[in-house]
Amino acid sequence: MEQARSAFARGDFQRCTTSARSALLIYENNSGSPQQLATAHWRLGSSYYRSGNLNGAKVHFAQAAAHDPSNPEYRRSLSEVRAKLTEKERLQQLAHDTPLFEEIHKLTSRWNEAAGPLVRDYLDPTIPASTWVYQARSYLNTMRVTQNSMQFVASQFQHPEFRSIYRQISLNYKRKLAATTRIHFAVANGDSEAEERGQREMQAATAEAQVLVQRLVSLSSKYYGRDNVDRELSRQIREKSAKMERQMQPR
Repeated sequence: MEQARSAFARGDFQRCTTSARSALLIYENNSGSPQQLATAHWRLGSSYYRSGNLNGAKVHFAQAAAHDPSNPEYRRSLSEVRAKLTEKERLQQLAHDTPLFEEIHKLTSRWNEAAGPLVRDYLDPTIPASTWVYQARSYLNTMRVTQNSMQFVASQFQHPEFRSIYRQISLNYKRKLAATTRIHFAVANGDSEAEERGQREMQAATAEAQVLVQRLVSLSSKYYGRDNVDRELSRQIREKSAKMERQMQPR
């Protein structure tokens, strides 16, 4: 093990790995003590860790801790590499999800392009109800297709927290669509009570949207406001979150 220690001190991790493997093999074939086996595993794990092989390091740190569970250094090394692997997986998830933020942004814009004039004309007293009912059909169809696409894109996020919040947002759009559809049907049939129910449903969905936006902003700050996240990736997601926040405001 002395050769492995010396190589590690010099930063020669390739030689350290070779020496540690040899020592471990000798201990395993000659009934080495638990402490000897633990030391060899830990040295090999440390070499892997410094070389960037986190999965290999995890395996050998775990073996070291199993052979000598009373050694705090082995437990600390195992906890550290597990944390590193978790962080690496999280960053990989965020990198995978980056294009999905753009897709959600496009879908939100498409929704607003239909919902904007639909709401505007609904509130315009100069537009006859029959005219609005007829024109609203195409807007509602666009909103329906967009909401379905949004729900699908939300399910593609790998990061569990972003997948959860965007699923909630897509369901919020579904509730807005249901409320708008109720209003449309009520106006077409001259049912003022049903129209009022639809308006209340829309108000509730709009209030929920504001809460979801704040959660999204908080989540984006949590993961993209930290120094260990790639700056360019962080900038892109902050911009997408800001656009989403503006677009989710009540119209």
